[in-house]
Amino acid sequence: MKKFRAGLAILCAATFVGSTVASTSANKPDYHLFNQRLAHDQQIIHVLDRLTFGPRPGDAAQVKKLGIKKWIDLQLHPDRIPENPALAKRLEPLDSLRIDQAEAVAKYPTPQMIRAVALGLQQPPEDPVARAAVERLVRRYKFRKDLPESEAARPVRPLEELFTVEQIKTLRNGKPEERRAALESIPEEQMDDAIIAMPQGLRQQLMAVADPVMRRRLVVANAPQQAVAYDLNEAKLYRAVYSNRQLQEELVDFWYNHFNVFLDKGAERILVPTYERESIRPHVLASSAICSKPPPSAPPCCSTSTTGRASRRRLRAPIRKASSGPRAASTRITRAS
Repeated sequence: MKKFRAGLAILCAATFVGSTVASTSANKPDYHLFNQRLAHDQQIIHVLDRLTFGPRPGDAAQVKKLGIKKWIDLQLHPDRIPENPALAKRLEPLDSLRIDQAEAVAKYPTPQMIRAVALGLQQPPEDPVARAAVERLVRRYKFRKDLPESEAARPVRPLEELFTVEQIKTLRNGKPEERRAALESIPEEQMDDAIIAMPQGLRQQLMAVADPVMRRRLVVANAPQQAVAYDLNEAKLYRAVYSNRQLQEELVDFWYNHFNVFLDKGAERILVPTYERESIRPHVLASSAICSKPPPSAPPCCSTSTTGRASRRRLRAPIRKASSGPRAASTRITRAS
């Protein structure tokens, strides 16, 4: 019996070793493939995989028409490439990308400042732009000192004054297309009052069905200071999908992440748009120049975060590239035509 068990153990061990060796041999990469020249069409796809956020319909034909070397040279000179008009249209509502730090602070006040000014606990900002932004919001809210800060604000014009019972029911419980139609039916002159009258939870629900412009207005109504981060994320996505200057956008994304700027650290939320616009974007094709001689209006290369909470929550661009190969097809962006 002991001999039988010993023999069985040896047989099992031999089978396991043999199967492991066979499996290892089967999965061993064939490095000789690197010596095989790619077909021309494969070279084009490889270039688009490496130097763009993913090929879109028509891109391969364009590279084939220009030739790979000429196409790469053109991408290295983005000023020679006419930009996609669809991108400008998408970026237009994201105004925090174009204003400086002082304007961003003024235009997107915190709810605490708005409440303090409304209750007479704080003077309105001296800056005329900031004063106008705060006073515009104060006029649309009623504030009560006897309520907690989170419940102190009430819209001057309630939801029931601006919508019928059926419209409110549709906004709350309608099908996605019905809710979208209800949003689009709001007259422009009533838009700000209507958005402010909505409870915060309703605004959050409607973001999924709102068009990009309306979605941003809902974000600003919920938390004005979040507009800067929202604009940054939206712009990165739109530029990756629509821009004709793909290599430039890839390099902007690389350098932005390279410095590991933490968006929620102190005042960096306000500094980051200028940092990307003036310290990174103009210099991506001359990497040694990045941050070496920033323009006077640009912030220093925003402080990088290496410890504590910051190191766990660094801002990352919403798009990540996958490596080439079979897996790439399911993980890369499908860019719009």
